[in-house]
Amino acid sequence: MQATDDQNSEFDPIIEVLPKIQYRNDSTELESDLNLVGLLPQNGGSYYYYIGSNSIPPCQSGYEWFVLKDIGEVGNDQLDEFMTLYSVGKDDASDSCRMGQNYRPEQDLNNRVILSSE
Repeated sequence: MQATDDQNSEFDPIIEVLPKIQYRNDSTELESDLNLVGLLPQNGGSYYYYIGSNSIPPCQSGYEWFVLKDIGEVGNDQLDEFMTLYSVGKDDASDSCRMGQNYRPEQDLNNRVILSSE
């Protein structure tokens, strides 16, 4: 997703319930309808596929990845709301466990084959 100054209203049903699911294993139901197609970029049908590793430690291999070629958009303020979530349960929560830094640097290809849908 690409962060922009404009809010993507398609995310509103998710954003409005985030305060109810701050910690791992929290659950709730959406309070309004969610249009999943609206979360995808306009030409969301084109993608890349490869078998790689998980992006969080211990970075185990064998995960199948489907990566959209076109980038969807989310508002900066909306993205900030996601960054307040914790990746752990309430009892283990600290600022270092927030979702904000849950990415891994780009990795070498290591002989992986990347397929394109086109």
